[in-house]
Amino acid sequence: MWCLLAAAGVTTLLSMLVILANNCVVLRCDIDALRRERDYLEAAVAIKTMEWNQASAPDVVISRAEKELGLITPDGPGIVIVRSDEAKECQVPAWWRFLGTVGGGGDAVETVSAQSR
Repeated sequence: MWCLLAAAGVTTLLSMLVILANNCVVLRCDIDALRRERDYLEAAVAIKTMEWNQASAPDVVISRAEKELGLITPDGPGIVIVRSDEAKECQVPAWWRFLGTVGGGGDAVETVSAQSR
């Protein structure tokens, strides 16, 4: 009788090990499926990001606005910087003017005070 109980216990233990091994295999398959889904979603996000970058490029936006909204763009450049050699009433700090009047400012103060006069 003890042999039958031992055999039944071993059979139950082996059955439980088989069930545990099967569950491990199922979980590994689930993990692989989730990894594949994650890789797919990362690729989809990368594709959408690329499409967004192409669609939101300044040249594309301007051309679509010209076609769809009738945007009129100037022929010249977008930003124009004008630099004038003649300073418009250069504001010289008071201490420079004082040093220019009293002296001791050196050539730089004389040059600045001469430009401001």
